[in-house]
Amino acid sequence: MASGDHHHGKTNVVYQFNPADYGPFNVLDGDHFNNFTGGSYYMTTPKEDNIMLYRLYGGNATAEGQHWTLEPRKGNDGYRHDAAVLKPWNTLEHAVELIVPRGVHMYEGFVGRQKGYLGGGWQVFIPREVVKSV
Repeated sequence: MASGDHHHGKTNVVYQFNPADYGPFNVLDGDHFNNFTGGSYYMTTPKEDNIMLYRLYGGNATAEGQHWTLEPRKGNDGYRHDAAVLKPWNTLEHAVELIVPRGVHMYEGFVGRQKGYLGGGWQVFIPREVVKSV
């Protein structure tokens, strides 16, 4: 689809993917497109020189994970439901920030549901190899 500004104004949309055109997630390990509501998501890049992303982690989840938010969050039940984070996956007790430079591709969209959690919050997905390199 056409390039343009995304609704929150912090990133530029490079392409919009959907279940019929699920893009790069068909070559990454796992079925990551299912982590987005309806399998729809955007490929974006930071609008400014860089963007700050935020992540909560703990337990089995590490600081170098793939799922991030655009705003700092607290590890409460509201966040757990919005992000559809199962307790065995992540205890949400630690916070980390990540500065992502312009030109890095990120994947954004609404969180899909997971085993009892509705999701619906906004997430930014960056493959682990990219997270480790920025």
